[in-house]
Amino acid sequence: MRLAVAALSGKIRRQAKKLGVTYEFLFMRANGDQLRQITTLVDQGVVRPVVGKVFGFDQTPQALQSLSQGGIRGKSVIGLS
Repeated sequence: MRLAVAALSGKIRRQAKKLGVTYEFLFMRANGDQLRQITTLVDQGVVRPVVGKVFGFDQTPQALQSLSQGGIRGKSVIGLS
């Protein structure tokens, strides 16, 4: 699995190196305790998520297309319309 991720992320890792930043990919499992800890950090302002664009639920296809094209800084969020 690591080999596949390394191969698929080669372009982004090269781009990150040129910019002098690091790029890491990690797999996560849903964990209620960890999610509660993250929620606390967000509520306290320790962690500040960056929302790049908000899409309505009916715009899910456009949101996915936007993700594939790149260019949005921050997270793309799909919310209920």
